[in-house]
Amino acid sequence: MVAQKDVPATPETRPEITIKSNGANLRRGPGTNYAIDGELKKNDTAPVVGQYNGWYLLENGRWVYGQLGNVNTSDIPVVSDDKIP
Repeated sequence: MVAQKDVPATPETRPEITIKSNGANLRRGPGTNYAIDGELKKNDTAPVVGQYNGWYLLENGRWVYGQLGNVNTSDIPVVSDDKIP
């Protein structure tokens, strides 16, 4: 009989977006009506902490449009209306 080794627990996947377009503007809120406040370049990744109407809230407090990148998980909490700037 072969002894089984203990298998370490798989760490949870940290939500990230990887930009697939040539660039993506970061905005102060989830929409093009919010001011641009930064940019991500193609293949840049950024941690995602929330989502709202197709936009992703990044760990730095800025928003990026979801169609401009790929997210590594679908398990991202929805930001409530009262938390939108």
